Order: sequence, then structure tokens, then C-alpha cells
Amino acid sequence: MDINYRLQHTYQGKEADKVRNNKQITLLEIDNLRIDEEAIIYSNQSETAYKVVGKFTDKKIVNQMVLGQTQSGKTGCMLAIIQAYLGCDNMIPIENIFIITGLSSVEWKTQTISRFPRMMEERVFHRSDLREKFVSQIKDNTNILIIMDEIQIASKKDQTIYKSFNDAGLLDMENMFMKDIKIVEFSATPNGTIYDLMEWTHHGSKILSQPGDNYISSKLLLEEGKVKEFKELCGSLGEEATEEILLNIKELKHLIDTEFNDNFYYHFIRSKNSSGQEKTISNFQHIFTDVEYITYDQLSRIQDINDILKIKPKKHTFIFVKEMLRCAKTLYKKDVGVMYERYSKSPDDSVISQGF
Repeated sequence: MDINYRLQHTYQGKEADKVRNNKQITLLEIDNLRIDEEAIIYSNQSETAYKVVGKFTDKKIVNQMVLGQTQSGKTGCMLAIIQAYLGCDNMIPIENIFIITGLSSVEWKTQTISRFPRMMEERVFHRSDLREKFVSQIKDNTNILIIMDEIQIASKKDQTIYKSFNDAGLLDMENMFMKDIKIVEFSATPNGTIYDLMEWTHHGSKILSQPGDNYISSKLLLEEGKVKEFKELCGSLGEEATEEILLNIKELKHLIDTEFNDNFYYHFIRSKNSSGQEKTISNFQHIFTDVEYITYDQLSRIQDINDILKIKPKKHTFIFVKEMLRCAKTLYKKDVGVMYERYSKSPDDSVISQGF
């Protein structure tokens, strides 16, 4: 059968009643998230959502990429798409809507679940869930909506996203049409994505999501002089800190003493892996004396870093981060001062813009 558009799948009788009831329950849950201020949908996010839903009325469209600046509210936009899609005449079972990412991040999964209706909790998947749980749920299913966050992660050929999509038949265009599969991809840095793996031609669409009125962009921070060059803070492992390393840390101390002297703040330092974190802390102890030090990595007992950030610090506090807080976690920023990325001799613009 040679087709080039998505086939409509219908529901009747008790099945249709259940789909409609679950749709209303989900919409009410979304409204409760707004009331509890767990997830607020703003007008710019709704505008993007209606564009996405409108595009899907064209049955030839199977994939849409939504491009938005970092921290411009992608999660709210995803929720707005679900709200808008369910708010129209679309008949889709809630169990056929999925939120996925190539990120291997428990933080992302926990935060995302907290911002979406409880009825969707079991269909929020990060990287380790994809090959088995995600694929098994959609492989033989029809009428599916997949919302994909941070599409640039693990999406290259032979990586997890590619393999999962291949196993689920999501790289087979005719299968997408037959099963009425719709994909919405989100990213601020979409280089090397699943979008590039297929020639979507007129079966795909790109939408630019505009940030809200109070959005502060990386460009604005740069223009205001709030973005500065990162420098080496660790040095060679097993060796004493060089004078250059100590000068770099002294430069940071001067910045904190001059620009953050009105109060005490939390300052984030991304450190190297392995023993690089301990070495970096040791270097800081040569320069900073009356400060607090916190380590935040996969072995720390901190469940949610925001639980710490919501308590005003009694002295300047450095939080040394190792392999955490990449592009998933939204931080409580009221008492955050400096955020220092780990120095790299060959920086990647995507990694930097999606970092602190």
C-alpha cells in the first residue's frame, strides 16, 4: 500500500467514551498544575502550541521541530501542546502521548513528571528507558503523539535515540503514515539530530518558539558584561596548583568581592570528573578562606539542589558540580551568584549554551 499521509484511527462505543473522559481528566489536571503554580502556561507558549497543533491537521506532516532559546520555557510549551491537542477535536488516548529525551538524567525525569499530569507519569522516558519500555509501548500501537526534549542528545547514528527509533519503526515513513505517528522535537541547539536522519521534505516542519516578554537571553547577558571568559581552575591531577591556576581563582575572588559584596550567594563551579573535583576544591582553599563548600554529584546525598538554594546562605558558598546540571534542571536563582563552566581547550557551542 503506497500512501503519503497519516491514516485516521477512530474510536467507538465504550472505547470512545473512555478516551473522552481521560481527555477531560488530563485537561483538569493541567489546570490544577496552573492553580498550584507547578506549571504555568504563558501566552507565547500557547501561541507556539497552536501552531504545532494546526500543522498536524495536515495529514502529510509527521514531524515538527520546535526551536527555542535556552531556558525560554520548552517544558511549558510541551504542556501547552498537549493542552491544545486535547482541547481540539482530536481523539487520542492519553496512554498514547509520550514525553522522551536522549538525556540520561534522573533530574530531567523527576522534574518533567512533576510538571505534567499524573496520568502521563508512566510515559515520561529518559535514555535508559527508551530501548525497552518506550519501544515496547509504541511498536504495535497506533495514533501516537511523541514529544521529544533535547533532541540533539544521543541522536547520532548507532546511538540510543537512533536505535530506539529504528526498533520502533519511527524511521520508516510508511509505518508512520499507517500508524498515525506524530513527533514534536524540541531543542535550543539542534545540530546532529534525528531530524537530519530522514529526508522529511514536505512531511516535516520547523517552528520558531518566541520567548516571553521577560526572557533574558545569552546575548543580553553578553551585552551587559555578565558573561566572562572561563579559565582553567583545576590543572594537572596529582600536582600542586600552578601560579596560573591560582591567578585564575584570584580573578574570580576579585569578581565576587566587587560585584557580590552586598550579600552572600551560592556560586556554582563545574569541575572535572574523577578526582578533578577534589583537586579544584583544594585549589580554591588556597584563595578562599571564610566560605562554605558543597559537592554535588551522583554520589552526593542531595536529592534536589533547589532545597539548598531556597535557604539563604550565611556566607559565600561554592557548589562544586560534577556530571550534573547539564541542560535539564531549572534552578532556584534568587541567591545564585557566579556560575562557572568547566574549562575546555576545544569548547562546543552547544554544550556551553546548554550549560550553566
